[in-house]
Amino acid sequence: MSHSPEFPCDVDGNLKERYIFFAFPHVSIGESGEVGSLLRRGRGKPSSACGALIAINNDINGGAAPSMDSDDPEYTLLRKKIMTKVSKSPGADLSLVQVTKAALAAINEDLEKLISLTVDPATADYAVITGVQIHSGDQIPGQPFRIERTCDYIAPDQMYAVVRGQKYALQVQTPKSQGVAAMV
Repeated sequence: MSHSPEFPCDVDGNLKERYIFFAFPHVSIGESGEVGSLLRRGRGKPSSACGALIAINNDINGGAAPSMDSDDPEYTLLRKKIMTKVSKSPGADLSLVQVTKAALAAINEDLEKLISLTVDPATADYAVITGVQIHSGDQIPGQPFRIERTCDYIAPDQMYAVVRGQKYALQVQTPKSQGVAAMV
């Protein structure tokens, strides 16, 4: 990460690199509570989020054998990582929420590994913020394909900073709502 600017970090003028790592798989929740479907502004019919996680969910629930897709290696690697994080009971389907949480666990694992390989806490301070991004929208009553506004939420997971080699937990005040954010 040699391209990153250095900033004075103490009274002696010592320099440190600073980073913030954000990582969020995403999911949508439609007007009637359906996970994975959402009417978006500017679209005449509902679309999905996350398309890759929906496809992985369908693969797992359909019993598809893991195989390498050379045309889409990122999907193949993500599916492989998620499949190691979930267990499916015979006859029971996994939900998109379960697959999204498995994706978050895989992302957290990869992020921690990459940070350990690329960031030197002696020369850099950094923060990590992960969670699930939740897409939702407010439809205009009586007009099923008109969106008043799009609402995105974050269901936080890991939040911490490493400053001068010391790890500090970060706390964020969350709304006291039983709405969409409580579903993930």
